[in-house]
Order: sequence, then C-alpha cells, then structure tokens
Amino acid sequence: MAEILEIRGLTKTFAADVQALKEVDITVNRGEFLVLLGLSGSGKSTLLRCLNRLIEPTSGDIYFDQQRTTDLQGAELRAIRRKFGMVYQQFNLINNLSVLVNVISGNLGRMGFWQSVFPLRNKELVSRAKENIARVGLSDFTHTRVKNLSGGQQQRVAIARALMQEPEVILADEPVASLDPATADTVMQYLGKLNKEDGITIICSLHFLSLARKYGSRVVALKNGELVFSGTPDMIDETRFQAIYGEDAQEVEIR
Repeated sequence: MAEILEIRGLTKTFAADVQALKEVDITVNRGEFLVLLGLSGSGKSTLLRCLNRLIEPTSGDIYFDQQRTTDLQGAELRAIRRKFGMVYQQFNLINNLSVLVNVISGNLGRMGFWQSVFPLRNKELVSRAKENIARVGLSDFTHTRVKNLSGGQQQRVAIARALMQEPEVILADEPVASLDPATADTVMQYLGKLNKEDGITIICSLHFLSLARKYGSRVVALKNGELVFSGTPDMIDETRFQAIYGEDAQEVEIR
C-alpha cells in the first residue's frame, strides 16, 4: 500500500516544558484503519491535531502524499486541511440547528460567502448533505434539531459532516468515549464502513482494545508522549497491554 502520511520525529512541547509528544515516527498507509491506543494524556489527541495543524508541532516533520506540510501557510495550508475530516469526542455540533444545516457546515471551507449565508438555497449542496445523512442512517432526522438526538446519533451527524469535505483521511479523536458500549460499536461500524467501502483512511484514538481488534488494521500505542508499540491488533497480548496501560490494567471487552 502507498503511504498517505509520514510523521518524522514529531515533538510537541507545551508551556512549563510539558512534552506531549517526543520524537514520534509513524507511517500511515492509504486505506488503513489505524487505531491510536494509550491512557488519557498519552499524546493521542495532540498527535491527531498536529496532523492537520490545529496544533503546531514544536519540531519534526509531517508529509501528506510526500508533500511536507509542517511549514505550509495560508491557501496551501487550507488546501491540505480540506483533505482531513475531523470527528471529536464531544461532537462539536450546533445544538439548536437541524441535522441538515450541521452537516452542510462541513462544507464551509469550500463555500463562497453567499453560499455560507444561505446554504439551503444551494440544491446541489443540500442533495449531497442528504446523501451523507443517509449514509449514517439518519434520513428520518434530517430536519430534527441536533439537541433532540441521542449521543450516538449526534456522533453520526458529526461523521456525515466530516464527509462533506470529501476527505482522504478522517481523524476521529476518541469518538466513542462518551457513549455506552452498544452505541459505541454502532458508531464504529459506520467508520469501518467508510474505510472499507470508500477507501477513506481512518486514524482513530480509542481506549478499548476490543474495538481496536474489531475495526483496526493496525495499532499504534503512545505512553507519556512516546511511541511504545506499532503492529497489528492481535499482537497485543497481556504483557504488551500492561506495558501500554500499566501493570494493574485489565482489558474491558466491548461487544
């Protein structure tokens, strides 16, 4: 498989000399479902946000399709960001607006001024949004206000919104951390479907190894900002699991 992302020596230091990432090297292949594992504070969210420059790395390099992106600015940076769709733990939706308007907002980076002011007047845009809403099984809720949806439904709206960018990569930052086990698995099914059917590269941070085994083609684990494991999910035995999460950690199954 061809590489889509290469991360070389990625380091991020915050104020008070807090090192969130320490010389991380990762290669991501096009079409992979890459799972990031690690404790809270291990650097997973920082890594994801460095990839599309929502957070500026302190040092190191990121290459997208062999293009160095670390120093891009202005229009070039915006063009690269449009290659990435982002799904957040807390959904980041506008609660008082409908599912349709929230999904259309995923296309803001490609809209002209008047389109952004009157998005529902663009028939092509509305049609595309409805297609993406259908893809996550929410056609019956197209005109429902987001605040009236369950957490799992809201996360599916967020996935549909990310699809509006026609991304090559979806960055999912602990997308199921606030959901119950059954709902978490449903949301992961939709991400898995996009990976398999559309060939979208997924980079998803998770806490549960059982979900990593079920959906991930490869796992990368971080601990205290350092890369401590890279391999297939079935390579993570009890010893490796405890090396990632601590000696007293026990695996919790989500089915």
